[in-house]
Amino acid sequence: QSSASFPLPDSNGGTLTVNSGMPANVQNYGPPPSFQSLDANHDGRISQDEAAAYPPLDSDFLYASGQAKTISKEKYQKWVQDQGE
Repeated sequence: QSSASFPLPDSNGGTLTVNSGMPANVQNYGPPPSFQSLDANHDGRISQDEAAAYPPLDSDFLYASGQAKTISKEKYQKWVQDQGE
């Protein structure tokens, strides 16, 4: 892990600290679950709360949703396909 601090010119002496590194343990969550199993309320979309059931999707929610509040079945299928690359 590394860290760097930078002065912020217009902040009356404030600084910005940036930390970077890799997680200590990367867990294998297995293959992505089916859309139907994540869509717990069966409304045809995966919400942020529903995505939390599969941590890799939860952490990639903004990308998978295209910056939207939910993930459609088509967007989920594209996200799953992108994971195989």
